[in-house]
Amino acid sequence: MSLEPNNAVRCIKCRKHVAAIMHGTWLDEYGPDPHHATQHSLGECPDCHQVLLFVHESSPELVDERGYDRWWGDPKLLYPTENTELDQSVPPLVAAAYQEAAKTMSVGAYSATAIMCRRTLEGICAHHEASGNNLAEKIRSLKEKQLIDARIFEWADSVLRGLGNDAAHNVNEVISEDDAEAALEFTRAIIEYLFVFSAAFEQFKERRKKQDVETPSGD
Repeated sequence: MSLEPNNAVRCIKCRKHVAAIMHGTWLDEYGPDPHHATQHSLGECPDCHQVLLFVHESSPELVDERGYDRWWGDPKLLYPTENTELDQSVPPLVAAAYQEAAKTMSVGAYSATAIMCRRTLEGICAHHEASGNNLAEKIRSLKEKQLIDARIFEWADSVLRGLGNDAAHNVNEVISEDDAEAALEFTRAIIEYLFVFSAAFEQFKERRKKQDVETPSGD
């Protein structure tokens, strides 16, 4: 908490923590609690010049009797935001786990991001009824079922399972921002590979098969 609202935010576009260049603020003092205030700020990333809209919430605890000296929490970025929307073909439980991983990434909770990416992978295995006594065996089961190829298997096993396991069980392991971001990107790639692109490819093959039946082949 700080006496003055700070402008340190993580820019979604360039993936950096920056002190935003301020262009204006709006303080809203109206609400049920006279000691609570909300301040919206319009800023700009000094590195990539992305427009940033963020909000501060004041604490009702440390104020004077007039409510002037407020203590402000960390800013919350309102725009732009991470694109966490997934295709409707993605199972709800898998989508919810991924979106929670993205949310933890947006607030800089990198260990939590790795853990939630691993949990998303567990949901994928459960959806496809992968067999095995542990996650490593279940991922291999997906490969044996030919649902994933060797490269996707490597991503899932070393990045999502391995990194998530380190984050969950090794208190001395520090998950970096780059590693957390890579885990999140690989998670989305695996989701789209299994639930979006694979389904689209099967639909493509069905269309081609019907066209071949309806159109006689030439010499």
